[in-house]
Amino acid sequence: MFHALGAAIANIIATTINKHLLSKERMDVLSFGIWLFIFLFAITALTLPWIGWVDFELALSDHYLYIFLIMILIATIWNFYYYYCLQKDTLADFQLVVIVQPLLAVFLSMLLFSDERSDKVLIATIIAGVTLILSHLHRWRIENFKVTVPLFIAIVLASVETLFHKELLVVYSPAALYFTRTFIIATILFLANPGHISKVTPKNLWQTFVISFFAVLTMILSFYGYQIIGIAKTNIIMLLYPIATTIISIYILKERIKKRKVVALIIIVLCIIYAFLNGN
Repeated sequence: MFHALGAAIANIIATTINKHLLSKERMDVLSFGIWLFIFLFAITALTLPWIGWVDFELALSDHYLYIFLIMILIATIWNFYYYYCLQKDTLADFQLVVIVQPLLAVFLSMLLFSDERSDKVLIATIIAGVTLILSHLHRWRIENFKVTVPLFIAIVLASVETLFHKELLVVYSPAALYFTRTFIIATILFLANPGHISKVTPKNLWQTFVISFFAVLTMILSFYGYQIIGIAKTNIIMLLYPIATTIISIYILKERIKKRKVVALIIIVLCIIYAFLNGN
């Protein structure tokens, strides 16, 4: 549980700085993506001597190699859409819509893995999901599709990717899996857009490094959460990150939020608490 809570806190910090860098300072999205993933694999590499291991015999088998390649494809696509939408949308609205991602991950994990199934987690997820939909009906107007559709694609793909993580964590440690994943994505982004790597200022570079540090904490702690308490419970806790980031956006970035969204946030917090009460 504490791994997932730490991941949520790290994600709050990373996303808030992300929003400032992309929407306020208008850093080029592709340049940001390239440098982000360079820093991600470089920082993760420092942890490998202590917490990095790979069962190469299994990892190089057809089954796990196929799963890994699909994960890389999915991760590359959804990360591009995710940061594109973060640049275009307000942080409050963005985070509240992104709550759908952990909800989808919960449903998919319980559908496909028997050890993820829990009555309380299911009930909490359904209530949180219905609350989310009711508080965001206004986003599905035609004029919002330019941001909403790519964001929805990113949400679905990110949720699907978590299922591949659970499978691959059998043969990779969390740090080793994240290092390999980010190294390959960084290489793909650079080779596809080599000219964008220079579109960065020293200040942007430093902020991207800070974001990367907290992103590494987020993902590695999330992976440990998947191993210890499962995908479903980890993602229920991860709902804290968009909730807290939304609150921060109100007080720090001076973005507005409607009362119905505040009510939605309170209900979702209560759902998280219920999901972790004793019993199934």
